[in-house]
Amino acid sequence: MATEQQQRAEESFNQLVRDLQALVGACILEEGIRRAVLIAEDLGLTWRRNLSIAELVEMSRSNGTSRIPNDERRRFIEADLIIEARDSESLPCYIAVEISYTASGRDADRAMRNARILTDLTGVAAHPVIVGIRFNDSIRSEVESGSVIWHPLPEDFIEAY
Repeated sequence: MATEQQQRAEESFNQLVRDLQALVGACILEEGIRRAVLIAEDLGLTWRRNLSIAELVEMSRSNGTSRIPNDERRRFIEADLIIEARDSESLPCYIAVEISYTASGRDADRAMRNARILTDLTGVAAHPVIVGIRFNDSIRSEVESGSVIWHPLPEDFIEAY
């Protein structure tokens, strides 16, 4: 049986792990956003700008949100990154990006959902992208089929922080 001191030490350690996970998550998110131009470039697109939360609220408000359930609309507005881009013919398009250290099915689902919502709201193409250090094998088929596009971050990028 663990002593009270051991339990406090374990609780402190577990809190430290949670804090470090949050810090690494913030660094991954920042790096993913910083690479918006490269994400567009890798897709053969030209980056125009990153959309703000205010712009996503307005976009979803002005384009018939009655088709989108409220909880789904909220998750769309809180996307990690939405990029406005242009294709090779200078036509507008969007990139729906989800960013995670280890991308999972949840990230792929969110990116695909946000891309679908963008297309529904705007009538233009939207590309789902996941960004991270690695992805779970559970989404390998989506990545390999192109259902969602994988943009890897180098593991050593965090050394720059």
